[in-house]
Amino acid sequence: MKPTHANTYRKKTKTKMFKFIKKMAKILINGSSYEGTTVIVSNRIIIDGVDVTPVDKNIDITITGDVDRISVASCDSLHVTGNVGSLETVSGDPEIEGDVNGNINSVSGDVHVKGLVGGDVDTTSGNVTASSISGNVKTVSGNIRTR
Repeated sequence: MKPTHANTYRKKTKTKMFKFIKKMAKILINGSSYEGTTVIVSNRIIIDGVDVTPVDKNIDITITGDVDRISVASCDSLHVTGNVGSLETVSGDPEIEGDVNGNINSVSGDVHVKGLVGGDVDTTSGNVTASSISGNVKTVSGNIRTR
């Protein structure tokens, strides 16, 4: 039997599905090591939806690698060696060695970004220092400095 026109030109192809896995950042909280991409600190510490709150009342956070979001109500120290998607702080002085790709919202405390800020900066009381800021800047009683 002779193939029909449609069968003659039909090409079989295999579809490959790729699952993209984002590399997790290494997160140290009071010396205990975790991995994740989102850190939320309020009265509890949540990393990618998992409660990792230490018993100790003093909270020191060190992040190595890129994270999507950091939201901190209060901590003694926050140091990030990498890039951050967005940063929200109520109280504390975060130091970011890389860029903040999105917005920075800060109530009280100084925010130091060695790289660029890709979004807006909104602070109530506290200084923000960055290499450059692409978005709008709003402050009530803080200073915004670019290097």
